[in-house]
Amino acid sequence: MTETFNSLLAKGVFKKNKLYTIRLADLRVEPGFNLRDPADVQSPAIDPLVNFILAGGSLPPLEVRVDPDGTVYIVDGHRRHAAYSIAATAGHPVEWVDTIPFRGNTIDATARIIECASGEPLTPLQKAFGYHRMEQAGLSANDIAIRFSVTRQSVDGLLLLAKAEPGIHDLVRAGTVSAAIAADVIRTHGDKALAYLTGQVERATSQGKKKVTASTMGKALPRRLTETLAAVTENFCASLPQDVAEVILSPADVAEEKTVPVKVSELAALLKAHAEIMEFKTKHQ
Repeated sequence: MTETFNSLLAKGVFKKNKLYTIRLADLRVEPGFNLRDPADVQSPAIDPLVNFILAGGSLPPLEVRVDPDGTVYIVDGHRRHAAYSIAATAGHPVEWVDTIPFRGNTIDATARIIECASGEPLTPLQKAFGYHRMEQAGLSANDIAIRFSVTRQSVDGLLLLAKAEPGIHDLVRAGTVSAAIAADVIRTHGDKALAYLTGQVERATSQGKKKVTASTMGKALPRRLTETLAAVTENFCASLPQDVAEVILSPADVAEEKTVPVKVSELAALLKAHAEIMEFKTKHQ
């Protein structure tokens, strides 16, 4: 006896699972849901998908969810949806599209985007935004690391990057700074990270390089040294009498090269911090 789909279905080898076919025009892309930039979804990378559809090919079903108001949103398949839309605009008869229901919560939906990006992997920055969204939904960094079988350190670094100011995102997006370097600088320099990275981009450019690398940067000052210098400087300034500070900040007095009394102990601490920094730079930069 020749077996068929129906005969194997009767034997329990197959279990029938309904597809939900929907008009292409009724599918919606939820603003801000996809981790890819809109320009990436419409990039030349989807051209092979468009050509495949135009040649009569059939793509896998899209995963969708239904909003309480009846709107059907795409969870997985944004590039396929874009390819169908382009093919339809080109005159190909694409009216109905196969879909399957997405089952899961917000965390599962975000994870699906990250897990199903093997055709065109997400950039580290896009993945960082995904991790951050999952963290906001209640997952810990450790939970995220376990879910994607990655190290806790890599998750921590990408979460730092996701929470950084937009200027740092722009540098990473442009490719002038890697996600790993950005995360390291954020750890070391905190809210001064953007200014530091901008200076490193200028330094790399002056060396004829297109992006910041470990070799263009040299080794960054450890946080211990930068925090020590900040504390010593603060103490030094606080120790100055008001009249002495006014002389130091006066352009006219500076021009006359006036001298002022300072505490030897405070000046010694400042010089010691400077010496430690210079010693570190001599060894590492």
